[in-house]
Amino acid sequence: GSGHGGSGGHGGSGHGSGDQSAAPHGSGSPHGARSSGEVEPRLRALEPAALEATFPGVLRITKEDMLGAVRWLADDARQGRRAGTEHESASAGYLAQELAKRGVQPGAGKSFLQPFEFSKGGQLAEQGNGLAIGEGAGPGQSDVLTLSEEFQPLLYSSSGSAKGDVVFVGYGIRAEDEGYDDLAGVDLKGKVALVLTGAPRSDKGGAFGRERPTVYQDLRYKIATCRDAGAVGVLLVRSPKAQGTGWLKLSAGDPGLPVAQLTKAAAQARLGIDLQAKVTVIDKSGQPASAALKRTARLYVRLERRTGKSHNVVGRIPGRSRPDEVIVLGAHYDHLGLGGDGSLSPESQAIHNGADDNASGCAALLGVASALQAAPPERTVLIVFFGAEEEGLLGSKAFVKEPPVDLKQIVTMINLDMIGRLGERPLLIGGAGSSPSWKPLLQRVCDNFGRPFSTQQDGFGPSDHATFYGEQVPVFFLWTGTHEDYHRPSDDVERIDTEGLEFAARVAYALLRSVDVLPERPDYRKVPRAQAPRRVVTGERGAYFGSIPNYAQEGVVGVLLDGARPGTPAAQAGIQKGDVVVEFAGKPVKTIYDYVNALRLSRPGQTIKVKVKRGDGVVTLEATLSAGRKR
Repeated sequence: GSGHGGSGGHGGSGHGSGDQSAAPHGSGSPHGARSSGEVEPRLRALEPAALEATFPGVLRITKEDMLGAVRWLADDARQGRRAGTEHESASAGYLAQELAKRGVQPGAGKSFLQPFEFSKGGQLAEQGNGLAIGEGAGPGQSDVLTLSEEFQPLLYSSSGSAKGDVVFVGYGIRAEDEGYDDLAGVDLKGKVALVLTGAPRSDKGGAFGRERPTVYQDLRYKIATCRDAGAVGVLLVRSPKAQGTGWLKLSAGDPGLPVAQLTKAAAQARLGIDLQAKVTVIDKSGQPASAALKRTARLYVRLERRTGKSHNVVGRIPGRSRPDEVIVLGAHYDHLGLGGDGSLSPESQAIHNGADDNASGCAALLGVASALQAAPPERTVLIVFFGAEEEGLLGSKAFVKEPPVDLKQIVTMINLDMIGRLGERPLLIGGAGSSPSWKPLLQRVCDNFGRPFSTQQDGFGPSDHATFYGEQVPVFFLWTGTHEDYHRPSDDVERIDTEGLEFAARVAYALLRSVDVLPERPDYRKVPRAQAPRRVVTGERGAYFGSIPNYAQEGVVGVLLDGARPGTPAAQAGIQKGDVVVEFAGKPVKTIYDYVNALRLSRPGQTIKVKVKRGDGVVTLEATLSAGRKR
């Protein structure tokens, strides 16, 4: 599922301030599944013949059949199926072929493939990146630094130039609660800030003696803090205490000023600063050691935004008696390539095969396609393999933006994401409260299989079902839970529980069949917040807002929202779909990371102002933040 940033996704958070329910995706705690209920079987499992009579075709779904697809998709030759690569493209071709083999019709017009473009972040332009440091502003007095040896622009930077006096601002931290402010007593207006990575007293891992990393160590927080104090550019340098070496990596974004990294050697030689001495003073005294450096810098950054092309693979099985009502069965087929953004082994350049995430779900869809050929459905079934899910649910967003059928025709969406590690646990089923029809339906299916389900009422969470739930479509989300190989190179086919995969795929088919024979189309229900289990995002201090960020933020200054969860501070404040947050709790918001960090710095019970762009104007809303449950 989707890695996205911030406190976890793009590159790590389930973004933003929404609850993520049974969520595969985000960093840190990948799935935070706290189940909100159990469905216990009241009967013994049906014998195979009786199961086949109840759900015609179900026995065609076999582990042997599915394992072949998992093996193909999770083979090293696929190079991790990263969105926008030839390997993702080859995987789309394979899935289209497999559907055709099973007699499934193309579902995207005359083709199986629905193409869409997406932002792949950025790269440095061939020309236009430079840094000169001098003792005065006149010509001939400055040293030109060597690109990629002494300095390197970050992809999390604006294109443009910054010229000004250099001011050392320590760690770039303003921590009122700790009585510590690196920016007190220095004027950053129109200046270039030199900032250390890390934080004071961080030997246990977190700033100010805390055990876990805090917002103060987040590079994007430091950049925003300097920007908000008037800096025109930021130069980052690794603290002498830092373990890591090499260039800092942040996924592309536009914080509103140019940002580059200097090597420690270049900072000391060119700026005449003894970094080790500064760090020792700060850590011993507990007080900042910020100062103007009597140097000027001219920084030029030129980035090119890259676009990638991905495809959804769409197959169609026409319904016999109600062809105008559509059930979507979906699974994403992209993964993380060689790691990098979204990987929980960010240092390793290794193939991430994504056998569980999500070759398992794809294999199950092919199994269901075989079963449906044996016994055609009453309603039309669209089988959809989504591309670019790991980049922010982009395939499902593209699907609902240009749907091959009218969205109003879609009666249910069933999403399979990571169903290959069941073991002895109950199968997790999300969206259990997304229609009033689901409770009796789930109980019947549970009785037929004789094994308990663990349910999550909410229909949100960072996988593709959330996109449909946001469009008022009832959903089911099947998932077998998190494990230590999630988003790591070790998610390989050898670790797949094949019996469990067969069980989960058969349950998905039983749910599809059960929806298919309902006399009326199921009603959509929005789950109130009390029933929605919480994964982050609450900040270190546990404040919770409840907005739902839109994952496709390309070209937006601020954060575009898809709305607010019912009963949350965001809903009470009057947040609407289409609002763009530009300020949160007094902090300017230019990127999703500014937004996440502003929330991380807030407290439960605090009353804050939120400024949003709405239509042609800016509206100021007031919200009292609540306490999110701790992880």
